[in-house]
Amino acid sequence: MPVISQVADAVRDELAAGTFSIPFKAIRAFRYDQTLPEGKELRVSVVPNAVKATPAARAVCHYDMEIYVAVAKKIDRATPEVIDPLLGLVEEIIDFFRLRRLAKYPGAMWVSTENKPMVSTEHLETLRQFTSLVSVLYRASR
Repeated sequence: MPVISQVADAVRDELAAGTFSIPFKAIRAFRYDQTLPEGKELRVSVVPNAVKATPAARAVCHYDMEIYVAVAKKIDRATPEVIDPLLGLVEEIIDFFRLRRLAKYPGAMWVSTENKPMVSTEHLETLRQFTSLVSVLYRASR
């Protein structure tokens, strides 16, 4: 199995073992769903996105692996009462991965986390859907 797939699985498993203010089941996929079917289900998708290899030493490379954690939920209205708890969950996920080693892939070191878009305004307006994308970057050397 490719290393990035192993890291994505490890990210999914870390989320599954975590405790968050809004419960969810993280799934691993090869793309995150841009549009959800009607319903009130919260969807958290873990998606391997990119790998960048750079030299680290004479015979060693760093492999930076970007993993997306997409948080999405259909909503009735875009008000602070509806959006703020979801943003709170996204912030919890960001904090959850800060400095975290992955139990199922301990050779990967956390490098950074980015939340962009924090909220997709396009999805709010056209789909009545909250969508936030967290990008977690892990580095492994080989």
